[in-house]
Amino acid sequence: MMVLRKKRLIPIVLLLLVAAAGYFNLKYIDTLPEETTQIASGEPHLVSSEETAVSVSAEETESVMAADYFTTAKADREASRAEATETLKALLNTESATPEAKAQAEKELSQTAERMEQEAAIESQILAKGYTNAVVYISAENVTVIVESDGITAADAAIIQELALNETGRNPEEIRIIEVH
Repeated sequence: MMVLRKKRLIPIVLLLLVAAAGYFNLKYIDTLPEETTQIASGEPHLVSSEETAVSVSAEETESVMAADYFTTAKADREASRAEATETLKALLNTESATPEAKAQAEKELSQTAERMEQEAAIESQILAKGYTNAVVYISAENVTVIVESDGITAADAAIIQELALNETGRNPEEIRIIEVH
């Protein structure tokens, strides 16, 4: 009886770890500056740092460089993904996991790999357009593109949105573009 409980407990614990990793990944994405207006037309809309309700002192602004932000953001994204991937792989290798749990883990691994490829492709294309830095977050709900720039025009926003649309196949309303100075 005790062995049966342990066999059921292992997949449940692994699923909870995957859920926790996903939660923290989404929580991190939600800490990004949010849009202050809702755009329903699908037109590209730039969310600049001036439009957000973030309180930062001048000293903090001077001490934090944009390049550090992008390096940290990419490292955090990769660490979160590595943890989630490791947990999913552990679930796949657990003999006591149900076939349904293994199928769900395989599906999540596949989606994670696809998102990682899409993020890298969009980032590379943005850099090829002449931007210094970019980081892309793709979630189930939206695509967030953060670009380092001293000023993005509406035409630039349209180009960035088109890159994201072509790579992900998402609706224009699901694409958010945020400028970091």
